[in-house]
Amino acid sequence: LLTLVLTLFLIVGLTACNNNSTDSNDDQKTIGFIFMSLTDTSLIRIRQDAEKAAKERGVNFVVVDSEGDSSKQIEAIENMITTKVDAIIIQAVDATAVTPYLQEAMDAGIKVLAFGIKTEVYDVWYCNDPFEIGEAVAGMAVDFVNENLGGNAKVGILGFPLMQNFIDRVASAKDYLAKNAPGMEIVAEETALVTEDALTAVENMLQAHPDLDVVIGFSDGAALGSNEAFKAAGKEVGKAACFGSDVSAMGAEVILKNEFYVG
Repeated sequence: LLTLVLTLFLIVGLTACNNNSTDSNDDQKTIGFIFMSLTDTSLIRIRQDAEKAAKERGVNFVVVDSEGDSSKQIEAIENMITTKVDAIIIQAVDATAVTPYLQEAMDAGIKVLAFGIKTEVYDVWYCNDPFEIGEAVAGMAVDFVNENLGGNAKVGILGFPLMQNFIDRVASAKDYLAKNAPGMEIVAEETALVTEDALTAVENMLQAHPDLDVVIGFSDGAALGSNEAFKAAGKEVGKAACFGSDVSAMGAEVILKNEFYVG
């Protein structure tokens, strides 16, 4: 995460080297970070890490929570162009919709880093491989089922079809299960990224499938919500489990409690 921010600082710093300004106030750089949403625990952690790194380096740091609204992201980009920030980090809600505005920012000399979601224009694109992530999460689930349930389980999937990154994670996980776990049957699929949505989604799954054993999610919030749903349903620890990705400090604490959030 620090590498992400340091990359932007390096780009902005190299630009500053070509500046003839000697005014110390003019030398302070500004980076804007436009988040898709700040409800997920892992994204809150990223914000905190980025703000800390910016403060340590004397960089003015502006954060925008677009609350899943692409129009708010467009407005934020336009504002940042007007205020002449030096760089924009954006986690795009709709990569196509924001691209013309990002191009306008780049034309104005603003550096653009696409965070996670690939936009059509950028100076840097930062992204983990979603197929590796999907396989890794599914792999943990398979190991649990083989060790604790004799290789057989009813499985629920928590995806997020509004983001290609999560679509790829789900596809990779399903492919891994099909190839490596014939006894694991996917009986339900719901959409959930944050804890509250995951809790409701898994409660719905359990109503339709009381024998649900495993939930595979692809965010920290998905696993945290699943954990709470299993607890409320009175599931037995060690006989049911949920899995996620992009762990937060809260998620790590729950994993260490040996409840249902296993990995």
